[in-house]
Amino acid sequence: MPPAPDATAATAAAAATAAAAATAATAATAAERVPSVPVRARRRRRSYRLDMVTTPRRPGSVTLASWLFLVLLLVGVATLVLGVVQEQAARGPDPVGASPLWSLAPSLVVPLVQVFVVLRMRAGKNWARVVLLVLLLLGLAVSGLDLVGAVLSGDPEEVLAETLLSGTSAVVAVVAGLALVTPASNRFFRERRRRPDALTR
Repeated sequence: MPPAPDATAATAAAAATAAAAATAATAATAAERVPSVPVRARRRRRSYRLDMVTTPRRPGSVTLASWLFLVLLLVGVATLVLGVVQEQAARGPDPVGASPLWSLAPSLVVPLVQVFVVLRMRAGKNWARVVLLVLLLLGLAVSGLDLVGAVLSGDPEEVLAETLLSGTSAVVAVVAGLALVTPASNRFFRERRRRPDALTR
């Protein structure tokens, strides 16, 4: 006996519903496997924000201080070389024939060490900042003594030259020292102590 029309219609409707459910499930699975472009973009932005949070950024004050310290080192080395050359020119040629610049080799060790300390400070090492601040204070004291010695010598040209050199170096050193103790610099070194393995931007 043929099936009743109502039973046939119900069976067809059930089959259509099952097929639609299967199609929807397949589409949902495919959507989960292949994320859309906006989702990928959001993930990239979220990953970039996380990277920005976990990576301390070097403030401009620390960068400025590092360059100023390097300038002071270059000026110090140039002054040292010029002094040796002038002394050798006043004494005349060395009978042994040795170059006067060889005597500068031991004196260049200290500037090289200072360059290393500046680079460590630039990378966020707080001990390097402390060392540079101590050297800065010592340098200011030495510049003051040199200026006093020039004044006591009574030579106007020497007093003028020493005043210009010591005064300019002192101003640059003070600016570099103040740049290392700004709130932004303090936060940077504090973050670097908290996360020493993080890369510095």
